[in-house]
Amino acid sequence: MKFKLFILFFLTLLTPFNSMRMISVHPGGIIWDRIPKFAVKDRVYSFLTHNQINNCYEHVESDNTLLLKCWKENRLVDVRIDIKPSYRKKKALSVFI
Repeated sequence: MKFKLFILFFLTLLTPFNSMRMISVHPGGIIWDRIPKFAVKDRVYSFLTHNQINNCYEHVESDNTLLLKCWKENRLVDVRIDIKPSYRKKKALSVFI
C-alpha cells in the first residue's frame, strides 16, 4: 500500500494541477485516469486515430459488442469494443488532483 501511495504521489508531481482530474489506483496496480463526462467519444476517437484504425469493416455481434476488421500498415487487425458490467471487489484509492 505504501508503494502505491508513493507511485500516486510521484504521478501528481509529473502532471499539471487540474481540479477536475481524478486518478484511481486499484489493488491490481492498474491506474485509471478519469475522462471528463461527455468526452469519452473524443477519447475513443483519439485512441483509434493514434493507432491508425481508419479503414474498417464492422460487425455488430450483440447490443454490447462491436467487432472491426481493419487495415493498418498493410496488415489486417482485429478491434473489439465490449460493454460489460464491472463489479467492485476491493476498495480503490482515489485522489483528485
